[in-house]
Amino acid sequence: MDPIVAAELAPSQWFVGEFGCHGGDGILVMIGAFANAPLLIAPNLLQRQFEAGAPNKKWLADFTYVWTAEGWLYVAVVLDRYPRRVVGWSMKSEMTALSRRGDCWDNAAMESFFSSPKTERVDRKQYVTRDDARADVFDCIERFDNPRRRHSVLDSLSPVQLEEMASA
Repeated sequence: MDPIVAAELAPSQWFVGEFGCHGGDGILVMIGAFANAPLLIAPNLLQRQFEAGAPNKKWLADFTYVWTAEGWLYVAVVLDRYPRRVVGWSMKSEMTALSRRGDCWDNAAMESFFSSPKTERVDRKQYVTRDDARADVFDCIERFDNPRRRHSVLDSLSPVQLEEMASA
């Protein structure tokens, strides 16, 4: 793996070890309840307090889905709330875990994150294959959202620019 990519994945590798997930080569897969197992529900630690004063203090996670001619592609994302940067993501053709339906306000920040790329890009396309959708979602995250999407709450900086300024 490229050393620069490995360094950038370090936070998500911490997340993997700390929260009982497994991953590798930049893929993060949440382990969840199975058909006959009791449903374990994680506590709501943020209590809708989404603002973070520094990197790696508050991470949010959620999934969305993208329609293709082959069927649904499920996209799970981990977002560092301070720079609004995607620090981990995974795409699969099936969902391996679900939690109970919650209050949409508890995850409003993630809903807001998914809204822009879906409205601007994903919902306007018709994907023939899941691989087509995977490539486009990857491009959206790694070539636009993280390095170039400017946020007014970040003084019109992108997530990458904010992190570069914070580490300088």
